[in-house]
Amino acid sequence: MEPPVNFDALGLSGLIWYKKTVLAFYLTSMQMTVRGLIVILGLTLFTTASASPVARVTALASAVWLHQGDEKRRLTANDELGIGDRIVTGENGQAEIQLWSDPTLRIYPGTEISIRAREKSEESSTGSPAALYLQLGKVCARTGPPTSTERDFVITVADKMIAVIHQSAHLCLSRGEELSSVRLRDGSVEITNAIDRSILVLSEAGIELDLNDDGSYQLLPPTDPDGREGPR
Repeated sequence: MEPPVNFDALGLSGLIWYKKTVLAFYLTSMQMTVRGLIVILGLTLFTTASASPVARVTALASAVWLHQGDEKRRLTANDELGIGDRIVTGENGQAEIQLWSDPTLRIYPGTEISIRAREKSEESSTGSPAALYLQLGKVCARTGPPTSTERDFVITVADKMIAVIHQSAHLCLSRGEELSSVRLRDGSVEITNAIDRSILVLSEAGIELDLNDDGSYQLLPPTDPDGREGPR
């Protein structure tokens, strides 16, 4: 413990210097405390925002796995999903999830799909902060009619194809060996070829687009539910 200060010995100039030193010390301590509180508050807000759910599990069949960072557990009904989560269905596993404002997504066996933050190139004034990334397998998405609160719905397929639904659509996307495909059942969808950034808009029910990893693609004519070609 420091000895008490002898104010009589300091004199007037010494006393003024002492008071200035003490005041500077307390101001510095207060600034450090405020900065520390700001950092803690910022980290808390960031953690809360990052953990905000963007989807909810509404149906399950057989075993489906949820990967969150290094952790893996079995997915259960009503689980909430956030950015960074990855869903893996087994040989017989299936799941259905309800995404932000409106879309529903059915995930089929043998599928891996992740929820990611949207890239800046995908952002829009009505865009959700999250997008889906299909690594493998098949998913079908359905969105309702446009509303004043509608958000664009983005699904990227293995860095090769980007599907954006601006209004309403019902479509299925799949990813196999060196091939990405989309089949439109209803509505319309904008497809971007990630290789050369060319854009196609599909609006004819039943039409299918197959995109090879080299950037080449093929448009298949609409088919009826039995697989036969429909009228052109």
